[in-house]
Amino acid sequence: MERLAEADPDNAGWQRDLAMSNERLGTIYMERKETDEAKAAYQRALAIYDKLTARFPDDTLALVNSTVPLMVLGLLYGRDGAAYLRKALAILKQLDEAGRLEPRRKPAIAGIEAELARLQ
Repeated sequence: MERLAEADPDNAGWQRDLAMSNERLGTIYMERKETDEAKAAYQRALAIYDKLTARFPDDTLALVNSTVPLMVLGLLYGRDGAAYLRKALAILKQLDEAGRLEPRRKPAIAGIEAELARLQ
């Protein structure tokens, strides 16, 4: 997957697939209680999404998908992860206000707001 993504950085689909593979690795690490490895995997996913959304700023799928590692990193870092949660919230709210957020994704907004309130 990495070779494909590196060979064709303009292929948004391959970039998303690589990011999602890193998310899956992060989930496996979390299940194994390997927190540092989980954080690293989610950071890799986030870096891929950041590059992808910088290159394709109107790619709604990449923007929505980027909120997954942001939310997980926010939870993994606890109080130190509030910035990740705020960034995810900003992305989702912006998409919602533009009418580009699927209804099934809207509950994430309230969930992030509740987590941020809990952290204060």
